[in-house]
Amino acid sequence: MSTVNSNANDEKRGRPHAWEDALILAFRDQQWQRELKRRVDELSLDEQKEGKLDLGKVAEKLSRPPALLAKLDGLAETTAGDTLTAADGRFYLVEFKAERAGRKMEEAKPLYRFLQAVSVVASGLGVTELADVNDFTALSERGHYLAYGKLKSGRAKAPLENDKPLELVPLHELRVMAEPYINLVVPEGMTAEAAAERDKVSKRKAAELVSIVWPLQGERKGLTISEMAAYLWVLGHLGSQGGDADRGAVVRCAVLSDTGLFLPVWGLSELILARDFFKSAISNRLDKNDDNQAKTLRERFKGLADVALTIELKVASTDNPHSASDEIKKTSRDSDPSEKSGYKPKFH
Repeated sequence: MSTVNSNANDEKRGRPHAWEDALILAFRDQQWQRELKRRVDELSLDEQKEGKLDLGKVAEKLSRPPALLAKLDGLAETTAGDTLTAADGRFYLVEFKAERAGRKMEEAKPLYRFLQAVSVVASGLGVTELADVNDFTALSERGHYLAYGKLKSGRAKAPLENDKPLELVPLHELRVMAEPYINLVVPEGMTAEAAAERDKVSKRKAAELVSIVWPLQGERKGLTISEMAAYLWVLGHLGSQGGDADRGAVVRCAVLSDTGLFLPVWGLSELILARDFFKSAISNRLDKNDDNQAKTLRERFKGLADVALTIELKVASTDNPHSASDEIKKTSRDSDPSEKSGYKPKFH
């Protein structure tokens, strides 16, 4: 998410739009709303079984915040996305834009260029190695999204109070739509016509973010903690130095607890270690299989991590500044695999 006012000209013309941060805050409100409803339903069931509940227990249960909505900035944002969160046992990585047109700003990011390179590398792989790349792509489609505001044409009806419309500023019905991030990446070598058709298909399949994260029915999206841990481990190599994902991007976010606010600092590739910050959305019990499954996936995705190491990190520009932390010194690595026909990553 750029800190530049990309809607400055629209603002002067009075064209309505939502700011990116406003969409993130609205999504957080939806998290609170959904989580509170879930807890109230649980309390109702408890009351039916146990009788009248202690008010202290009720207050404690309702006051705990939902799963962490980790706001990513600096290198973590340029190599992954704006936010990382969880709901109903699944994790989601989401990049927010004010409008769909803002997706074009992603093209300069290391993340975008890496996903372009993946398609190039995949074209020259054998059956077994290609299966690993396809599985990584499937994870990306289920757990990594670009979300944007979409306004319904015309003015929205003012809400009623005592059967009379409230006197409010102009209202516009807003929806937060989302598409798999990888579907918006144009593979290297694709013709303009094919790219335009790919974009149309992705736009046609867009769904509201709330329906993706909290579906009423149908296939569940999102990734398990082991899947998201492995996915972030690969992306962590985009910002790593010396080829070590743990030395790359870090996550710094304020966490609310019963005893105050805290600032944990953990690497983008260390999601398993940070699982407690998302415990209201996943099992409180540490499953040893989570770590084992993440390690298995990391081993399969080693070749993609090698590809990530070839992506050059560009210094933040004045047009799209993210953080001074993006200005890291690039170590000696191979060139972009799209420019090196004989490149073959080491898959295991």
